[in-house]
Amino acid sequence: IEEHKLSDIDILVMNTGITARALCMETSLTVMKRLMDVNVYGIIAFTQSYIQCLRDLKWIKASNTNQARGVYVTSSLAGLVGSPGQGAYALSKHAINGYMRSLRYETSIKDNVHIGLVCPGPFRPTEHSHDGLGSRLNENSGRLLAKDMKGKKMTSQRAAELYVTCMAFRITEAWLTYNPILLFVYVEQYLPFLRGALVQVVGPRRMKQILHKKKNDD
Repeated sequence: IEEHKLSDIDILVMNTGITARALCMETSLTVMKRLMDVNVYGIIAFTQSYIQCLRDLKWIKASNTNQARGVYVTSSLAGLVGSPGQGAYALSKHAINGYMRSLRYETSIKDNVHIGLVCPGPFRPTEHSHDGLGSRLNENSGRLLAKDMKGKKMTSQRAAELYVTCMAFRITEAWLTYNPILLFVYVEQYLPFLRGALVQVVGPRRMKQILHKKKNDD
């Protein structure tokens, strides 16, 4: 802040993360730790520093503006529901969602800091998409099969447009995806008694895709 002579910071946007695709029982603890370090602890460290900076510089509830500051975190729908083949990723996203939701209660009144969570679903891969980790740190998860990429998925450009809208209207939490994934998330959240049926339908289908991919990679 001193180096760049900043006089104010309105919003901190935490848009960082890595993924891993592997079966839960095959994912090493080192991969899980790596995802937690980047997707959870790194975000927490920056968030704590930002809010503490606001307090130290008396930017919170400043007499000149009295405007609320904000922290927006890019999470994932995997932080709301289970994600077969991405257990480590879902673990990290559930963790950061829980932390930010707890922080929201602590800062909304005392510090006048708005906490927002943006949870995108699957993106349409592009030439700029990065491969994730596999079951080990030295393994690459590879690309999804061509037929798996043809589903109706949101583009990163569309997600960015909706993200900015969320910040402009101070939306507390947003789920960015299309049906049927959005419907799946709503059922998981609000009709939990149907989860057993969803597991029976979604689980085998997803497992078949994962095992087919592993066979091709081998």
